Amino acid sequence: MATFEFPHLLNLIRGAQFDTIYHEHYSYLSLTAVVNLFKRAGLHVFGVEKLATHGGSLRVHAQHEGGPHRLDESVVLVLAEEKCLAEPAFYDAFQAQADRVKNDLLFFLLQARSLGQTVVGFGAAAKANTLLNYAGIRADLIPYVVDETPAKHGKFMPGSRIPVVPKFGDRP
Repeated sequence: MATFEFPHLLNLIRGAQFDTIYHEHYSYLSLTAVVNLFKRAGLHVFGVEKLATHGGSLRVHAQHEGGPHRLDESVVLVLAEEKCLAEPAFYDAFQAQADRVKNDLLFFLLQARSLGQTVVGFGAAAKANTLLNYAGIRADLIPYVVDETPAKHGKFMPGSRIPVVPKFGDRP
């Protein structure tokens, strides 16, 4: 028996989680793809659990074909839910959703600046960096990002060049 866990492609698309798409993530999987891949390797998926991790992940349980575990209804249910992944129209709204997130963030930041407010970031994570670069946000809208990781202090967010500082108020 083997167990695998991965972010669920269905949730990524439905939730417009475009900020999870970056260089460290090599694949975005559905149960449908995993079942087909495992079948070619002589493995059989017999169970799946939905997890909240990373915006919605799957934990898949597999065994050699003909193994002792019976197919759990969870597999059938998730495969049925994923039928929409085969339809090109399912992906059409993804770009519009990503644009809406970007535009809402820009509107918020521009409005705050016009009111004389300062917005700073907390956490110099890859997801944040993906969002900042997609939205074209630079240090004029977010003057710095606070991060507790000492190795990031005195550095800049890639692309946006927003400084990373150790605590609030430590302007560069």
